[in-house]
Amino acid sequence: MGKRQTWTWHVVAFAVIVVAAAAGWYVGQRWGAATDIELPSVTQTPQTPASTTFSVYFDNENINPNAQDCAAVYPLKRTVPYTQTVATAALRELFRGPTSDETAQGYQSLFSERTKEILVGVKVENNTAYVNLKDIRLLVSAASASCGGAQFFAEVETTLKQFTIVTRVVFALEGNPEAFYEWTQIGCSPQDNRCDPSPFQ
Repeated sequence: MGKRQTWTWHVVAFAVIVVAAAAGWYVGQRWGAATDIELPSVTQTPQTPASTTFSVYFDNENINPNAQDCAAVYPLKRTVPYTQTVATAALRELFRGPTSDETAQGYQSLFSERTKEILVGVKVENNTAYVNLKDIRLLVSAASASCGGAQFFAEVETTLKQFTIVTRVVFALEGNPEAFYEWTQIGCSPQDNRCDPSPFQ
């Protein structure tokens, strides 16, 4: 093969690599698990670990009787098959609510088996977790009240903020943050990007 042909093949190979890398970057920017937190340090060993462990947070009527502090939450460990998309895994476990054994120990939550499928997706950008939920206004109606809302935010935000990369959480219903913040009677503010829907698209 002549030098000119060799040079041409090198150019073609380089172009293929560039296109593949660009495609991978684009997919990584799309909404979904690819933009979830990736924390290889979670339950990490020199070999690929078999599981990932984190906490979910619920209220406990024995520790916090009569919900004296509406925002009081307490950790419970969860272990799932190894994953680097820990934000998704943690929210899915949270939205299942306490187990029957945990309920017997006084743990309680707005979440239960009825809400285990409410997560549309979560992505983390610039230390903000964008949590996209199904329309939960009937399933979790108590979250629109002051005490129920405090419990809702405490459970979700504390669960996510155990991962130090997350310092802020913004919510949407089916990609619509305005619908969520109107329902919870908070309204749009700088804290929630004034209900900008673009991060959820």
